[in-house]
Amino acid sequence: MTFVKDTLSFNSLEEVMDLQIVGEQSIFRSAVKSLSDSLSKKEIRNALSTAKDGKVVLGVMGIPKPKLRQEVIRQKDEVLVYDRIFTDDFYFPLTDKVVWNITNEKEVINSYRCIKAVSHYRGRDYEAWFTEEIPISEGPYIFKGLPGLVVKVYDKKKYYTYELTYFAKKDKLELAKPSSNAAKVNMEQFSQMRKALPETIIQRFEQRLNKPLPEERRKLVRQNALKDNNHIF
Repeated sequence: MTFVKDTLSFNSLEEVMDLQIVGEQSIFRSAVKSLSDSLSKKEIRNALSTAKDGKVVLGVMGIPKPKLRQEVIRQKDEVLVYDRIFTDDFYFPLTDKVVWNITNEKEVINSYRCIKAVSHYRGRDYEAWFTEEIPISEGPYIFKGLPGLVVKVYDKKKYYTYELTYFAKKDKLELAKPSSNAAKVNMEQFSQMRKALPETIIQRFEQRLNKPLPEERRKLVRQNALKDNNHIF
């Protein structure tokens, strides 16, 4: 996928994403996060097995960091969104789902015969191309619910573009699990906490330092937070 975090700079970022589907369940997450989680678990096992005198040495250098931490879990008709604000993990049920209108337009994308669907969702116009050749009502992120797998979806300003690059069936697949420490909130609560992130960061640092942050540091925290201004919801 390609995406723009800061609409003032228009610098696009890329991330390889995984959509894993097992029956009526699925998870959509960064492939880099899947790898980093796997490597982290391996490092922990190695550290525990080589512990000496009660000391554990954990090596985290070289473990890649994902550009996107969001994970979307579907369990039958329920969709859960997992995300992190500063150092805290949260999840919320997606109550505001995408409603599609299927058009008569057709196109071949990545060798799949696709049909176009459109939607207006939370202030943006989206176009999705799905294929009935893969009759799975799935797609990237929250873009699901069409009579076939979504091969490509994007908003008209191209701030977010998701495109299928590879599809494969596996005999056995165990879905990755999101953070077990995530606290449940609703969409509105999550949105409000994200808006308050700069003040949360300032407060946490002041608590740790046990003194107020200089005003120039406060200003820098707020300026950096403004660079992450292009959320889908």
